[in-house]
Amino acid sequence: MRFMLSIRWLALGVWSLAAGCSSHLPYTASEIASFETREFGVELTYETRAGRQNAFYVPPKERPERPPERLVIMYPGIRSLALDWLEMVDHAPDPLTGFLLIDYPGRGKCEGLMRPKHLPDSSFGAIEALGLHLNVRQEELTKHLCLLGHSFGCAAALQFAPHVDVERIVLIAPFTTLHRAVYKLYGPLAWLIPDRMDNRKRLRELRQRPRRPALVIIHGSADDTIPVKMGRDLARLFPGWIVYHEIEGADHVGIFKTSKALIFEALFSQIPSPALPLSPVTDMASPTRMPNGETAF
Repeated sequence: MRFMLSIRWLALGVWSLAAGCSSHLPYTASEIASFETREFGVELTYETRAGRQNAFYVPPKERPERPPERLVIMYPGIRSLALDWLEMVDHAPDPLTGFLLIDYPGRGKCEGLMRPKHLPDSSFGAIEALGLHLNVRQEELTKHLCLLGHSFGCAAALQFAPHVDVERIVLIAPFTTLHRAVYKLYGPLAWLIPDRMDNRKRLRELRQRPRRPALVIIHGSADDTIPVKMGRDLARLFPGWIVYHEIEGADHVGIFKTSKALIFEALFSQIPSPALPLSPVTDMASPTRMPNGETAF
């Protein structure tokens, strides 16, 4: 009995290290104050099994008082916060799109500890709170729904996606499984983590839909946190569906800055740009070349 308890505590310790749970990752007062000075920015508050949660809504640039024509839910990396997306959101080219920025339990102003299997709670709660704020039904709010995730946020997006009708998903530097991603940092201890996040399984679920979402993966060839091989492997599993872009020289941190235009194209273009076919060998030619340019997975 004592041995099993020790194993559980060790597993919790590994996950805490991997997830950055050893520090709460709060916002600074200036970060919150800066958001509050926005004329139309909205801080949403709601409850989940993890406790009191917060998310942030940036309305469309045109007609900000009305429900957005398109809603993009944005999921940050494990050591990032929702408001880290603001600089990118401010440069979005579509004036009728609204952005819902998600924080995870234990991050920013959110209470509790994060459990990967409970992450859809944050998305459902944020959408419900936004619907109440705008006085619209969820179906109206999510009629043109897009999900954008980075690193760990890709898995958070894919855990939520099977529960809703989503139009488009853009994944930046996704891993194949959480265990394999953590293994790169902590070796065999990764297999002690009780929560399984398998992006391959979630993608298989989405592929079976009669109206499956458009799906784009963007990964940097110089990513030393989530190996580019993981992005390639996900794309190889679903040829003819996933559009894959490999950014030559881009790393895990800088890919947002170097690939902003490509990310916006993936989110807003009518038809995603075609990607070159993935070869069975380790290396591949990059379909999109950008100069080398934010957060661990």
